[in-house]
Amino acid sequence: MSGGTLRRQVLMWVSLPLAVLWIVSAWVDYDIAKRFVTVAYDRALEFKPDYADAFMNRGNVLRMMKRHDEALGAFDRALTLNPRHAQAHYNRGNVLRDLGRYDEALVSYGSAISNDPNFAEALCNLGFTLREMRRYEQALDAYSRALAVRPGYADAHMGYGLTLTHLGRLEDAADAYDRLLAIDPHHADALMNRGNALQDLGRPEDALACYDKALAVKPDSAEAHYNRGNALRSLLRIGEALAEYERALAI
Repeated sequence: MSGGTLRRQVLMWVSLPLAVLWIVSAWVDYDIAKRFVTVAYDRALEFKPDYADAFMNRGNVLRMMKRHDEALGAFDRALTLNPRHAQAHYNRGNVLRDLGRYDEALVSYGSAISNDPNFAEALCNLGFTLREMRRYEQALDAYSRALAVRPGYADAHMGYGLTLTHLGRLEDAADAYDRLLAIDPHHADALMNRGNALQDLGRPEDALACYDKALAVKPDSAEAHYNRGNALRSLLRIGEALAEYERALAI
């Protein structure tokens, strides 16, 4: 097989799978689509067994299929071929985080960031992992670094606000959600979390306004109805609170 033909074969089998994943899953079954994609990457690797990106993308699909050990193996193969592959380190960290292996996830995210200091997603997921480990101050630092790279990064703003809440810094948490809402006024989770912070600060009227806005965006949110009931109960509007609890239970 000529070099040009080999290259075309590899490109076909590497570029085809993700397009198929979305197209086939829309018409058939998502699990079937994912199985097809893994076969396509296997074919690409038959033509070019040293193609790090094919191993990495295969690992991503295996993670989606919850075949975590195989996904780790695929990322490890990618990193054997290219030890500085920031995306592979990041994706490996995501699998380890899925498995609750947080210390190892931190190492993988750290490697991703070492190879790409402006990798906002890796910085943000580093923050998520540190927060889950209750290392809140370090989590805040990771989110801050992510936001320095990408100021409009919604997940980093949310993580920052949640971490401040864990630290009991409720005013600062409300401010963090305000910054996100300045970017996306219809972010339902930010509206709800801002409401929760205000409720905990003893400001149920302001909290109620947040829950109303959240429900305008996401009317089937049981959590928002429940939280709205709590705010109404704080205001001694007991009949309305009971109605909200009933709506939450009906969802």
